[in-house]
Amino acid sequence: MPVFPTRSSDRMQLATDLVNGMRTNPELFSGCPVSADQLEQLTERVKGADFRKKEAKAAGVGATAEKRQAEKERDTSMKQVLRHVENVTHNDAGSLQSVGWGARRPRGRRSAGVVPGQVLVLEIVEEGRDWVSLRWKAPADGGRVASYTVQRKQGDGDWGFAGTSTSRLVRLEGQPQGVPLEYQVVAGNAAGEGPPSNEVRVVMG
Repeated sequence: MPVFPTRSSDRMQLATDLVNGMRTNPELFSGCPVSADQLEQLTERVKGADFRKKEAKAAGVGATAEKRQAEKERDTSMKQVLRHVENVTHNDAGSLQSVGWGARRPRGRRSAGVVPGQVLVLEIVEEGRDWVSLRWKAPADGGRVASYTVQRKQGDGDWGFAGTSTSRLVRLEGQPQGVPLEYQVVAGNAAGEGPPSNEVRVVMG
């Protein structure tokens, strides 16, 4: 099982991933004691306290108590959410990764220069007249993902750029109508891009 992070930056990233996961996978959080909105509010409180701490430090004034308290309340809520989703999914690794609670990848030199692995389980969440929402799961291996690139192909054409996302969900507006479209997602970082995900197909209009 993954371990609750000790670094402040890692806990902040986990909070962001959890909020996104709770909103894109609501079926896993029915009856959860903490809502996505509540966790987001606690996360924003930590960000605000951190900003005020930096301002106070620049002015030569100590101001860490507020941030520590905000982090404590946010972390307590996160642990409640994580216990809930572990119980609901029976510790299924794939389900846990879909809400940001997976094995933590090594930091620093161990992951430097390593491209991400393949994006997993790309699927169409919803579609409209000229828009489509896609979601996927993070790579199970490789280096840390900095962003995702969505690629689109029309008919027998070549793959081209369709959009980017730093989360595992994207809504693409203004898409061509009445023609077969295929989408795939590639994870990237400073070292390069990993292999593309599976492809999904849709005709809008």
